[in-house]
Amino acid sequence: MANERTLFERILDPSKRVPRSSRERKEMLTQSIIAHLKRVLNSREGCCQTLADYGMPDIESRSGSRNDLQRDLELALRDTIQKYEPRLRRIVVRLEESDELKLVPKFTVSAELAPRDDYAKDISFTTMVDPSGSFKVG
Repeated sequence: MANERTLFERILDPSKRVPRSSRERKEMLTQSIIAHLKRVLNSREGCCQTLADYGMPDIESRSGSRNDLQRDLELALRDTIQKYEPRLRRIVVRLEESDELKLVPKFTVSAELAPRDDYAKDISFTTMVDPSGSFKVG
């Protein structure tokens, strides 16, 4: 059985109780993935000396139609998640259309957990880009 927490999570909190049920293990894994994605998506390419492409690319300087920019952001999100979150597979990112969220894009991310036999593989969460450019994942 693979560990539901990253190496750094286990180092920082070695006393954390190991979940017994498959539901608890999936919840711990989901929380770990979301915490990791918050760090990755709120980092910008070039911020890490050892991995030049770590984080999100700069899409704020791009120009084009609204649809082109939405597609670029969806692709950038998917590619970044795919590259830096190996616990997820078959990642699909879609912009949610909403009249009240015109200035705050909200995306649904659906994926499959890396092969697991002990619980359901599907996972879904939302991420929003606030006006400051920060990603809220949850």
